[in-house]
Amino acid sequence: MITITGKPVCSGVAFGPVFVFSREESTIKRHHIESSDDEIARFESARQQTISELAMLYDKALAEVGEANAMIFQIHQMMLDDLDYIESIKNIITDQLINAETAVAQTCDNFVQMFRAMDDPYMRER
Repeated sequence: MITITGKPVCSGVAFGPVFVFSREESTIKRHHIESSDDEIARFESARQQTISELAMLYDKALAEVGEANAMIFQIHQMMLDDLDYIESIKNIITDQLINAETAVAQTCDNFVQMFRAMDDPYMRER
């Protein structure tokens, strides 16, 4: 018998097939772009589409598992609406003339490092 431990994301007990998530590093291919305006427009389009999809996921989760568990989707939406986050991505695209995916990954890495450097343990965990 295999025993797997982890952190619960919901209270209660569940029965069913198990999906074991294996975190493999995905590689984002960095490439040079010709037009930062076009790339920023592509980023904005993807950002808006993602916000819409997260809103639908929130509504579905709200109905199925309640507000406390559905909040994760609103938190992700808030990140996508954060002006510092958006501005950082756009600046990287403009300054380095690189694709949006790489700019998003760099911005996420920068934010992770910023939070890890905080003195407050609560904020460090975020």
